[in-house]
Amino acid sequence: MAIRHTPGVLALSLLAAAAMAAELPREGEIDSRLCFGGPMHVVAAAPDARFASYVVRGGTSATHPAFDSMAVECTGTFETRGGATQSLGYCVLRDTDGHAIYGSDSIGPEGYVWTYAGGTGKFAGISGQGRVERSGDLGPTATEMRGCRRFVGTYRMR
Repeated sequence: MAIRHTPGVLALSLLAAAAMAAELPREGEIDSRLCFGGPMHVVAAAPDARFASYVVRGGTSATHPAFDSMAVECTGTFETRGGATQSLGYCVLRDTDGHAIYGSDSIGPEGYVWTYAGGTGKFAGISGQGRVERSGDLGPTATEMRGCRRFVGTYRMR
């Protein structure tokens, strides 16, 4: 007797395979692209000194399914003085099931870097770090910050 798969069984099999593919190994590499946009408030103190705050929202595209298609919301500040820029931002990345990763990114003497500080649900206990690369920059307007960034590094689960 031949086994016949009904559409329901096939759909459940595909869902189970997708869920297993998105499971997060205990440690690994991250290669994720984030594109974003949102309001920015700039205060110009002098021709070579600006201070700003921002709130941006966007989404990810990543090589690992667990980090792909996440909604992102970030807030932060930056300053530019004498041609040097410093920045500190905080972000929450949320997958379609509501599991979140939270962390920060900064520009300073060590370059443009990111850090994962923790998470919820399947991301509980995550930590990680890496570098940020500008990619596909859309450039800010006078009142909006927008662009794309590539986040490359490693993560570890407790």
